[in-house]
Amino acid sequence: MSFSLLRGGGNTPINALKRFIFLKFWIILNLFPIITYASSDIRSIGDISQDTIKVNKLKEIVVEADMQSKIGNMTVFRPDARQKNASQTGFDLLVHLGIPMLTVIPEQGKISTSSDQPVTVFINKIKATPDEIKMIEVGRVSKVEYIDFPSDPRYLGNQHVVNFVIPRQEYGGYTKLYGVENFIADNGSLQANSRLNHKRMTYDLMAYGSYQAPNHTGSALSQYFNLPQTDTDGQSFRRYSDNLGSRLRSQDYQASFRALYETPTFTANNMATSGWDRTPDNFFHGATQYEGKDFLPSEYFSKSTKRSFFFRYNGIYSFTLSTNDILNIELQYEHSRTRSHSSYNESGVADILNGASDKTNSGGAWLTYSHSFGGKGSLNIYGSGYYEHNNTSYSGSCTASDRSSLSHFKGGVSYTLQKGHFYGSAGAGWVVSTTWLNGIRNTSSFPYADFFLQYSPSQKHSASFTFHHTAWAPSSNSRSNNVLQTSPFVWITGNPLLSSSRTYDLGLNYTWIPSNMFSLSSFANTCLNSNRTAYNYEPYHDGVLRTILQPAGHLTTSTLGVRGTVRLFDRKLHITGNFTLNHTDNGRPFNYSRLSPYIWGRAFFYAGKFTFGAVYANGKRGLDPSFTGTVSGVWIRNKDSYYLSVGWANAGWNLLLTLRNFVRWNWENSVSELNTDIYGYRSTDYSTASHATIQLSATYTFSYGKKTDRNNELFKSSGASSGILE
Repeated sequence: MSFSLLRGGGNTPINALKRFIFLKFWIILNLFPIITYASSDIRSIGDISQDTIKVNKLKEIVVEADMQSKIGNMTVFRPDARQKNASQTGFDLLVHLGIPMLTVIPEQGKISTSSDQPVTVFINKIKATPDEIKMIEVGRVSKVEYIDFPSDPRYLGNQHVVNFVIPRQEYGGYTKLYGVENFIADNGSLQANSRLNHKRMTYDLMAYGSYQAPNHTGSALSQYFNLPQTDTDGQSFRRYSDNLGSRLRSQDYQASFRALYETPTFTANNMATSGWDRTPDNFFHGATQYEGKDFLPSEYFSKSTKRSFFFRYNGIYSFTLSTNDILNIELQYEHSRTRSHSSYNESGVADILNGASDKTNSGGAWLTYSHSFGGKGSLNIYGSGYYEHNNTSYSGSCTASDRSSLSHFKGGVSYTLQKGHFYGSAGAGWVVSTTWLNGIRNTSSFPYADFFLQYSPSQKHSASFTFHHTAWAPSSNSRSNNVLQTSPFVWITGNPLLSSSRTYDLGLNYTWIPSNMFSLSSFANTCLNSNRTAYNYEPYHDGVLRTILQPAGHLTTSTLGVRGTVRLFDRKLHITGNFTLNHTDNGRPFNYSRLSPYIWGRAFFYAGKFTFGAVYANGKRGLDPSFTGTVSGVWIRNKDSYYLSVGWANAGWNLLLTLRNFVRWNWENSVSELNTDIYGYRSTDYSTASHATIQLSATYTFSYGKKTDRNNELFKSSGASSGILE
């Protein structure tokens, strides 16, 4: 625009007004780009002439959103379109986010802290399970929150929490299908969720089915029996067994229904789940030989069957009583029935026949209340009660029955406070646990305590210290004094005199998140056990009897590690690496101290609708990761694992092809070892887990009506609980 356009026309008020409007319009058009870029805090925007306002060599401005931020004890991660597009499940999304404080294993449905502490997952502050996380619609996740020691009672007092946040919409519906097929491994699953939203009500219906049909399971076992020499028939000998063939057939079916009611001040989440699982055929055929016993080489045949049914109700009710007061109540009831049969036949050895049936009823209530004092912190009150009754019968080589019950009451308080760069939480309480076994009562009473302190000088840096002390009451089945034979020369029993064992956890963590391109977490953790229980082996008949010893020798496990994530090429390349050093000091009756490193790395490359992935992990070594790991003392050495994957997503479809362990064509999976003075073994375990496998998984989601809120989908639940001695 030229000033000549404003000349002429005289000096009348109307013309003067016209000239003023034209001049203002000209200034806005010419100065608007300069004002806009200057507001972005850019030091240099080009050369500006004094005679005529002119912009030369204007620099390109790229504004990137902050994908991760820290607020007190909560770190918020905002997934971008590429990360959502590449993820079939909530587990996948956590992996692509690369949260430095978390360890995520999608194949196992496991989420833990970097130092292997348990993490509880919520969806819009409603507790979720691994299968619910699988069925979340990733595309609608707006952010993911990781919280240490939250004060909100809707997190049910859990110490480490992940919360998926998904915006809620008014009405409509959707259906999501998720299928997985593992070729060569011969297993797969199919799950479907359907949802209907109408104003404040949400209805969900879920169906799930899975199967296993591998022919490559079992183990090659080398056992030693160091029995005391006596004037009778005591002796020491070795037994070797090898696997010649196997067959496993199992199916699992479940269905769930949920009704969810939500208002700004009240939430009622009611869910009923029923499931059936059956293993009609679990068959092994092998060869045996002995050293030190006058037995000829022979063959063995082992077969077992199992079926179970359960029904579970779960209700969660949340009340916002006022701006500063929240009350949360959780109710649960479960009924389950389990039947199992097994047989073992070997030449020269008496047949072993075992049958068991169990009926279990359990129920509980959990209450959490929080009052906020504003800037002076929050007070949290916890209370819970749980009751379980088992009616178990044994038949076959052992004919017996157990009537057992367990009651568990817990109460406590905690206080959280944030001042400046510090966030702290301290809590304590008391637990009373009582068991009844065939008319004999045993009560354990013990305290627990928690302490957490975090220092965050900025959103980029955070350091924390954690202390946790609690006690663990023994299960009712571990108190059983029935004696069952599980294999030739090995019997098992419980210990009616067991009392609670105690643990002390201490942890340090430092997290550095300087930008969207890089994050780093270093960590150290130690767990000490006192009044510990451990399996112990004693001479029994012509073999050994596994009992439960208390107190056993000390057990200390420690972890030291570092983890980092880097994103390159405009975040198209995502690389995560981890190094962990684990130390286990395991006292009587196992008596060993071992140091084991663990290294893994993961990389993703995003290319439009495609995602390419690669993972490597060296063979992890440590205690048996099952719930009996600290009791059994079994040391497991796993094989390393690796895979390549390619995924594609578009218009509701997400397909993923994965090649796992593609150059390994043997069925050996891991090696397990147990060593005591009386008894020990070395077992080479066979399965499809480490064999070359082709996995094809797919999700498809379609909506109807107005787009809906797709949080809190239903899930496949865990199987039936049982009081059967194992």
